[in-house]
Amino acid sequence: MNYIPKNIQAVLFDLDGTLWDTEKVSERAIAELLVQWQVDVQSVDLLAFHGIKWSVIGQLLKEQFPALEGLDIAARIEEHFEEIQRANPAPLIPGAARAFRAASAALPHTTAIVTSSNAPTVEDFLDLADLREHCATFTSADMCPHSKPHPQSYLMTAERLGVEAGHCLVFEDSEAGMHATAAAGMHCIAITGGHEGRTHVAERLAHATITDFTELADNFFGDVVQIA
Repeated sequence: MNYIPKNIQAVLFDLDGTLWDTEKVSERAIAELLVQWQVDVQSVDLLAFHGIKWSVIGQLLKEQFPALEGLDIAARIEEHFEEIQRANPAPLIPGAARAFRAASAALPHTTAIVTSSNAPTVEDFLDLADLREHCATFTSADMCPHSKPHPQSYLMTAERLGVEAGHCLVFEDSEAGMHATAAAGMHCIAITGGHEGRTHVAERLAHATITDFTELADNFFGDVVQIA
């Protein structure tokens, strides 16, 4: 990757699919519940739910399947997601913990997480990855009225950190998250996981792409904080 932005003053990481390989868990939780509710899973684009809040996923499913109207879909999906995670926690994205620590070493007061998951999921991740002392703050779904692709969560975080949007570097994996980053006016590097479909989206919306954090140079975060 040749993209090296300069004068970066904050590094913001999405969580699910970017730091933590939990998007597959989300898909499984949704799919298993849809089977229980006698919905044809094959007719549902699970990829479209990446990067957005449980409440928005619930609303989208009700719009597509009116028979689900009486169910608290968001709560049921989140509960089932947590059950799966407790039984078998998802692994971290390769190189994620090392990259987060490196970002924090370069920008100790302005390295943060911005996620469409709720706060308990962020807390679980920080404990699992042993990154709590490296995370200056986080913005979770329950703190933010709007879901990605709205830029609110990113703009709120930048404001809390006292950094202008144009000096923020974001790592994202979902189309919704990349749209949010672009709307916020921030630099974006996409995590593709080697998925062809995700790579095509990232090439349109992000400034650069990497498969995972192992592709970042050892001195990457030291380089991006330099003034051009």
